[in-house]
Parts: sequence; structure tokens; C-alpha cells
Amino acid sequence: MVFGAVARWRAGSGLVLAILLMAGVALAPSPAGASEETIAACSNGIAVPDPDENPELVSDCAVLLDIRDTLAGDATLDWSADKPIREWVVVTVGLDRVTGLAGFAGEHIWNSRRIAVGRVPTLNGRIPPGIGKLSGLRRLSLPSHDLGGEIPPEFGDLLNLEWVWLSDNNIGGDIPRSIGNLSSLKFMSLGNNELTGSIPDTIGNLSQLVELGLGGNNLTGSIPKTIGKLRQLRKLQLHTNRLSGNIPQEIGQLTEIRQLGFSKNNLSGAIPREMGKLIHAREIYINANDLSGSIPISIINLPNIRNINLGHNELSGEIPKTIGVNIESLALHNNKLSGRIPKEIGNLSKLRTLILANNLLTGELPSELGALGVVGNGVLNTLYVSGNELTGCIPSTFRDGAGHIHLLFHHDLDILGLPDCGAEPDAAPPEQASPDAAPPVTGTGLAGANRGAGGVLSVLMAVAVALGGVLVLLRRRA
Repeated sequence: MVFGAVARWRAGSGLVLAILLMAGVALAPSPAGASEETIAACSNGIAVPDPDENPELVSDCAVLLDIRDTLAGDATLDWSADKPIREWVVVTVGLDRVTGLAGFAGEHIWNSRRIAVGRVPTLNGRIPPGIGKLSGLRRLSLPSHDLGGEIPPEFGDLLNLEWVWLSDNNIGGDIPRSIGNLSSLKFMSLGNNELTGSIPDTIGNLSQLVELGLGGNNLTGSIPKTIGKLRQLRKLQLHTNRLSGNIPQEIGQLTEIRQLGFSKNNLSGAIPREMGKLIHAREIYINANDLSGSIPISIINLPNIRNINLGHNELSGEIPKTIGVNIESLALHNNKLSGRIPKEIGNLSKLRTLILANNLLTGELPSELGALGVVGNGVLNTLYVSGNELTGCIPSTFRDGAGHIHLLFHHDLDILGLPDCGAEPDAAPPEQASPDAAPPVTGTGLAGANRGAGGVLSVLMAVAVALGGVLVLLRRRA
């Protein structure tokens, strides 16, 4: 009876199969939804060798042909069924799948013998929705092109994607929520585009992310609290947007962070003390916002901090006396800080840049600061303290035997209106610097946005800060 039932089942299923075939029903859909025309073209044995044995690569080939013109825009991509796919510009092929689309605009194209045979064209199309069909894609790296349009929701279908680098294009629109599906992503840079809207909270799903760059866009709204879930994150750049609201306390959960950049936004409220948990942080830039309250000791005393810029905010209170011993650059200018300049700063033997201009600081200039110019492992070469209410005299520790300010390449001591300690008072001391002559700290590093008037002094200070940074880099490379 069993064998009879099996026989009847086989006969029935065979009849169903015959009916389906007679009706012209396709039992296997076109690979990845690519068009039949491009599938046929990629099956010619040229674009993909042994196409019957490489159906997935045939599918990827067909998808690329379908999206070629949308991605290229007015540019010309050499993607053709008459050329092996492994030789297509910006296309990387793994064992049996397309794994990468990568290339800078203008970058040299090399052949197998390492001879330059051309350059990568500047793509000025847009990211096609069809790109989501490249399920084997691991790397999408097309920075410094002229891509426009928006990031399509289908972008979230690239579940194997590990690297996204689309910075310095003209991509606009919102960041799609589907981006939270990219659970394998380790690096994402969408900086210097025209992105709008808020940062989706689904970004907290990217648990493998090590670097996230969204700076230089037009993003609004608040920093999502879910960003605190990115426990592997080492670099976070959100600078130069229009983000508002408080810095979430959850930022303190990013314990692997090395570089944090929130400068040039509209962030308000106090600096969360939880940021003191960022024990591996080396660079923190929160300048050019509307932050208020005091400077938490926990952030300025981080054990590995090298550069910190809190300038151009509304911070008040005194400068903490306890500062991280590894600090190389400290910028607190254009705030409402009061009290004296702590003499303990003189113990920071690695300090090269100190910018305290345009606050409400009082008292005398500590002689210990001058000593930093001649002792210690490093040399203080940039010092700006004008635009405060300092009194007294300039300590002799700042001058050499000839009476010159020693080893300070960039400073504003000569315009403080203060005499040298022990010197005869001048009949007409020089004018105190105007509070408008603020150091124009712009950018994401030592310099932040200059919201006051500039002038020659501002330009000189900007150059000073830049040179100070170069000196730091040269010393590290040495």
C-alpha cells in the first residue's frame, strides 16, 4: 500500500509539473531580479567565464549592467558584456561574487602588470535602488565624485556590507532607517554631502561599527541615544551640522572611542559628566556650540586625552586645576570662564598649545606657564590669553636674556598691556586687545567656528594653531 501511494503521488506531482510547464510558469526567477536581457548578455562566456558554473556572478554582472547608466550619469563606465567583469573599472570580484565598488574620482587605473591605463571617471549620477541586489557586496567606496540624489531604502538590503565611503559627494535627502539593517558594517563615512533630516535611531543596530562620519551635512534634530550602543566605535564625527538638544549621557558608553567631534552644531545644555568614562579618548572637539555650565573635571582629566577644544560655547565657572597629564592642546577660548588661570597647568610638560582668550579670567599670568617653554618633554609654542581681565605683570620666565618671548612661536603677550615683572612702568602701555580679536578657531580640530570679528590677529592665531598641530604630528611621526 505504501508503494502504491508513493506511485500515485509521483504521478500526481508529475502531472502538476507538466501543467506548470505547459502554462509557461517560470520555476526559477531571474537571478536577483536582473533583466532577462542583461542576464543573457552576461551569459555569453566573455563577461563571466563558465557562466553555467557561476550563476551568482552572472547575476551580479547583470545587475551592474542594469544600474550602470544611473550610477555614471554623464560619465562613461566601461562595464560591458564584451569585456571580462574582472577588468571593469571600480569593480572588485571575489571568488564568485562582486564584492566591491571602489575608486576615487581621477584615481589611476592599473592593469595586471601595474601599468597605468587610465583614470577613474567622475561619476555624477546617483546611487540606484538596484544596488541592493548585489547581495555579496562588502565594500562601497566612491568618495570625491559628484554623486547626487538620495540614498535609496534598498541600501539596507546589502547585509554583507562592511565598508561604506561616500563622502565628498552631493548626496542629499534623509539617511534611510533601513541603514540599521547593515549589521556587518564596520566603517561608514557619509561626510561632506547634503544629507538632511535626523540621524535615525536604527543606527544603534550597527554593533560592529568602528568609525562613523556624518560631518559636513545639514542634519538636524538631536543625537540619538541609541548611538550609545555602538560599543566598538573608535571615531565619531558629527561636526558641522545643525544638530540641537543635549549631548546624550549615553555617549559615556562609547568606552572604545578615540576621537569625538561634535563641533559647529547647535548643541546646548551641560557637558555630561558621563563623558569622563571615555578613558581611551585622545581627541574631543565640542567647540562652536551653545553648551553651558561648568567644565567637568572628568572630561578634562581623561588619562589619554591629547587634544580638547571646548571653545566658542557659553561655559562658565573656573578652569579645573586637575588636567590630564598627556594633554598637548587645550582650547577654552570664547566662553565665560572666570577665576584665575591655574598655575597647575605649568605641570603639563607635553602642552604645546593653550588658548584661553576672550573669557572673564582674572589675576596674574602664572610664571609656571613660561617655564613650559624651556623645560619638560615638550615645548609650549602657542599661547593666547588676551581678551580677559588679567592684571599684574608678565613673568620673567616668558623672556630670554635678550628680553624676547622665548620659544613661543605664536602668542599675544605683547598686546596684553601688562609690563614685564621688575621693569620700569612705561609712560603709555600698549592697548589691551579687543575682545573681538578672538582666535578664529575653525574646523573640527583645534579650531572651531569664529563667531566674532576677525582681523590680522585672528589670521595670525589661525596660522598659529595650524602650525602647532603640524608640529604635534611631526613629533609623533618622529
